[in-house]
Amino acid sequence: MRDVLEEDRFLYIVMEYAPGGDLFTHVQKHGHLSETKARYFFKQMVDAVQFCHEKKIVHHDVKLENMLLQSLPEQSLRLSDFGLSQKIHPTESISACCGSPLYMAPEVFSTQPHNELVDVWSLGVCLYVMVSGTFPFVANSYSDLEEKVLFYDPSYLVGISATCNDLLQGMLRKDPLKRYAMSAIKQHKWVVEGNRYV
Repeated sequence: MRDVLEEDRFLYIVMEYAPGGDLFTHVQKHGHLSETKARYFFKQMVDAVQFCHEKKIVHHDVKLENMLLQSLPEQSLRLSDFGLSQKIHPTESISACCGSPLYMAPEVFSTQPHNELVDVWSLGVCLYVMVSGTFPFVANSYSDLEEKVLFYDPSYLVGISATCNDLLQGMLRKDPLKRYAMSAIKQHKWVVEGNRYV
């Protein structure tokens, strides 16, 4: 957000222009990404979400549609849409069911008290889509999707490195207490093994 302007009955929010559009549209248009390119974007996503968490904010709507691409050649990302974000209070829990269903963590579906680890799940879904071109859970209705997220495990991806699959499994654990924390993600072998964009 660059500025906020108020005029009569209208409030204008001035945001940074993202000429590259959103990352979901990019994946739809060009197909799934190579692991190298996915890693380049994923590291930026992790940095953006970690910054929110350091400021005690749960984004609640981390998804490829909210990752905006800047112009070439660097294709840096900006995390957008903080409409569902909530401040983390040490003495209070969050239990609202909010977010985009295809990216929502099990504890959000079941309206269990939750914390910033819901964003880790959503980052895992983002990575899964980037490297495979599909969502880990697909269903024809909200209730079917909820059942799959709550009771089924995502498929192991064939043609993807073992280290990437390991990272995905760690981020998409049903139990948030067993799910990777941001620090574990940043230190994961798949994340640190490549540092250039191709």
